[in-house]
Amino acid sequence: MSFEAAAWAIKRRTRTPTAKLVLIALADCHNSDTGQCDPGNAYLSDVAQCTKRSVINAIEELEELGYLSAEKSNGRRTNYDLFLHVNRCNDFTGENKTRTGEI
Repeated sequence: MSFEAAAWAIKRRTRTPTAKLVLIALADCHNSDTGQCDPGNAYLSDVAQCTKRSVINAIEELEELGYLSAEKSNGRRTNYDLFLHVNRCNDFTGENKTRTGEI
């Protein structure tokens, strides 16, 4: 678990509560030494207490907001790159703005 990633995720603004929970779950799986973050959708849906389809929708939202990128490594498993050092705030219009002075 990366405490830096968890603190970062808690401060992010999302459009839906499910996206927020999925982002926090992803941050909890982030390895601060390797940068690796590759939980399965079943795990994420269990932690966020939602369907796998809701997880997929949440990840799409998080990508749109610029908080992560998702890359399928072998067609079944996805590796997530959390943009911990890109400080953004969302005004809920879909426009991301860089904010300085945060993590």
